Amino acid sequence: MNDLDRYNPKSLQTYSGIDTLYYFVKVNYVDYTIFYTEFVLKDKLEEADFKKVSKDNDAQFIWYRKFIKLFNNYVPLFRIGFKNLNTQDGLLSLYIQLESATIHYFGLENVTNMVREHINIYGFNILKEQVSRADLNIFSSGYDFSIISYLDFKTSAKTVRKVAGSIEHNEYIYAGKLETLYLGKSKGTGVQLKIYNKGAELKSTNDYFKESVLMSLFSAKYGKSYGNDFWNIEFSLKRESLKSYKIDTIQDLFLNANSLFIKLMDRYVYLEESKTSNLNSSRLKPHYVWSYLKNSYSLNREPIQDISKIKIKQYFHDDIWLKNRVIEYINENHNKNIDDVILLIKSIKL
Repeated sequence: MNDLDRYNPKSLQTYSGIDTLYYFVKVNYVDYTIFYTEFVLKDKLEEADFKKVSKDNDAQFIWYRKFIKLFNNYVPLFRIGFKNLNTQDGLLSLYIQLESATIHYFGLENVTNMVREHINIYGFNILKEQVSRADLNIFSSGYDFSIISYLDFKTSAKTVRKVAGSIEHNEYIYAGKLETLYLGKSKGTGVQLKIYNKGAELKSTNDYFKESVLMSLFSAKYGKSYGNDFWNIEFSLKRESLKSYKIDTIQDLFLNANSLFIKLMDRYVYLEESKTSNLNSSRLKPHYVWSYLKNSYSLNREPIQDISKIKIKQYFHDDIWLKNRVIEYINENHNKNIDDVILLIKSIKL
């Protein structure tokens, strides 16, 4: 199969953003201690819209998963890990894992805003949101990646070489065709590029919600859904790697995602010709599909659904929590006017 047989510039479709986001949330330690002992340990968060994933007092985090009802089905929205007070003091109090499908359905900023609203309702003021892992990705339809090899790539990544002239890699092939290609390492300051057959993954997992979300995104943008050759190209970065690009907080990620994706595409380059060709490797040019994908990336895409339409459940707080909020208000505003304090108390939903 030559290159023109598997690529039609007019049929190439893309949709980009962040496919995975994990982050820590720092809150006031005293508030968190009160909340953890009164709510988490006593199972007061076991409401109808929560599904407890696990309860183990020896674990670093006790996990709850937030579900919402869409299309008469309960869909996972995000997971909140409540830090166990008896383990690893260096970890921040809350650990958030966002679900891929709901990131694309609602939009990343909408979902993170909803998490903030939940955290505020729990009784916390957010002091910092520290990114732990982010996968920057672009979905592609209209080009067949199934016959690519690690030899088709040039990289400036500093990785251990398993084969002379190649980078660290893994290839997974099914029925003679590539389904997944890994390049690089995600440990430490490393970055891992993953190219995989998204269409095949959706069929194997029977994730109908995720499949319908992606079909809707492409239909809204192009007037038709993605084709059979549906692939995901993503860069996975963990905290140490993100810090090397001066990304610490969620806001840093929002501001720098577009430029970071371009840098990574220039770091791992899909070539017009394989490095096994007679041409000198330094003279090989980037494949035009790679250039198209690089220039198509944009984090700020319109979501399918406005998350503000979802009703947020109000949670109850105890008298100690309320007293802390009032004292905070007085100290921060240097205002002991009793009328202002009464208005504050009325504004807090108990």
